[in-house]
Amino acid sequence: MEAAESYRGRSNRKDRAIFNIALAAGANHFAHLADKAADEGETGGVAVGVLLRFGRDLSIESALKDAFPDLDDVRIRAVRRVIGQYLDRQLTIENFAAATVKDEIKAALSKENAKLGDAIEVVDLIACVLGRLKKDK
Repeated sequence: MEAAESYRGRSNRKDRAIFNIALAAGANHFAHLADKAADEGETGGVAVGVLLRFGRDLSIESALKDAFPDLDDVRIRAVRRVIGQYLDRQLTIENFAAATVKDEIKAALSKENAKLGDAIEVVDLIACVLGRLKKDK
């Protein structure tokens, strides 16, 4: 009976990982469509693209946790950053280092206070939207 439970647990993790990969792929596709809309002057496209990338990255992280349950959170976040930056064609040493510092500070503050972590995520999303709007001008 224990072996059957263990198999079901692995099977459920695998199914969740596949589902999250599919969500991430869809979010990535629509984020790039939103970028095209933003390039054509639609301001809403910027916000939609940032939110979709945020959702994509959450799905990637969740899929990695399901696929590699023994991997620690620091490594999961690192792999998620590589995948996300690669998909955005932004993978450079400088971008990876900056995102790593930002993510680890957010993670450390979230451990101290979960509400503070949520607030930091919201501020980060707003900063991403504003940064992209400024960059597009």
